[in-house]
Amino acid sequence: MAFNELDQSMSGKILPRFRLKIEADKDDLLDFLHNLALNSEEVTHTRAKQYLILRIPPSKREYWSPELQIQPFQDYDDKKKTIIRCVVGPSQSVWMMFTFFYSSVVLIMLFGGMFGLVQYQLSNYSAFLWIWPLGTIALLSIFTVSKYGQSKARNQTLRLVSFLMHSLESKYEVERVA
Repeated sequence: MAFNELDQSMSGKILPRFRLKIEADKDDLLDFLHNLALNSEEVTHTRAKQYLILRIPPSKREYWSPELQIQPFQDYDDKKKTIIRCVVGPSQSVWMMFTFFYSSVVLIMLFGGMFGLVQYQLSNYSAFLWIWPLGTIALLSIFTVSKYGQSKARNQTLRLVSFLMHSLESKYEVERVA
């Protein structure tokens, strides 16, 4: 298997984005994965016409639980092969929350800092200059919380990726592409 819970080397590390190459039609591949996920107790899924999203079942889901988005497309070099683009990450609501927090802190630092600089140049003192160090601490705190969530979701991420890999390897020859 290409991914292993105990393997910490770069080849065994789960990256947020990875690609796999198999010899199959993309619609047949999506149908195959859809049928396996329907009968599985390990994962739930959402299927659209061009992609599939694998999730942890609701009974085992936590706030930090990941999703595995799978999008196959035909290889341009070899028309018989399909490249599967996989993206592992938190749910969309968690992504949006962190995007909102980062954006808010950066905007407050930018405009509050500019206001503080103008006040400082006019009167040689401005309490608004404290926005920069406090904002930097806030950004580091948000980053630390996101890393904590990433480490907490590691085992569930491995479960999703191993479900995908075992499913594909049971029927196809799988090659990991950069």
